[in-house]
Amino acid sequence: METIDVLVIGGGVTGLASAAAIARAGRSVCVLERHPRPGMDTSTHNSGVIHAGLYHPPDSLKTRLCREGAPALYAFCAAHGVPHQRCGKLIVAFDDREAEALPALKARGEANGVEGLTLVDRDFIRRREPHAGGVAAILSPTTGIVEPEALVHALARDVEGLGGYLLRGTLAAGAEIGEVLILVRN
Repeated sequence: METIDVLVIGGGVTGLASAAAIARAGRSVCVLERHPRPGMDTSTHNSGVIHAGLYHPPDSLKTRLCREGAPALYAFCAAHGVPHQRCGKLIVAFDDREAEALPALKARGEANGVEGLTLVDRDFIRRREPHAGGVAAILSPTTGIVEPEALVHALARDVEGLGGYLLRGTLAAGAEIGEVLILVRN
C-alpha cells in the first residue's frame, strides 16, 4: 500500500496547482481525477480570462487572488510554454447611464492595485475593437487570456515532474477520520 502526505481530489486547475505547490514544498502528493484526463469540468469550459482584479472589494479574497495570481500565472505560462496573451480588455458602457458608473469602477480597480486603468472614449473603442459599440470604456491593460486546456496539461506535467501522482479515471469512494484511510475506486 502506498503512503502519501496529501491527497488532492480533483484534477482541475486549482487541484493541480495546489498539488504542484505541495510537491514543491517537499511533500508527497497524489491527485485523484474522476475523468480520463484532467480539467474536463470547469477548468477547460471557461473563457480563459486572466483577471486583473478590479471588480471586487479591495480587502476581498478574490481581489487578493487576482492581484497575486495574475502575475504568477503569466510567469508560469511563459516558463511552461502555455499559450497566453496580456491583451488587455475593454469594460464598455453602452449608454450614458452606464458610462456614469465607469469612474467608480476605475477607482475600485485602482484601490485594488490594478495598474494602468484608463477611461477611454468612443473613438478609442472603435480603433481598438471596430465591432464593439459603446460610448465610453475602461481599458484594463493587465487583463489577459490563457488557453485553458494547455494550462491544465502543463500543470499536470508539473505535478508529475515534481514526483506527484495523477490518477486519472479514479474516484474517491470514501474516507474515514482518524487514521486517514481513503477508499479509491477505478
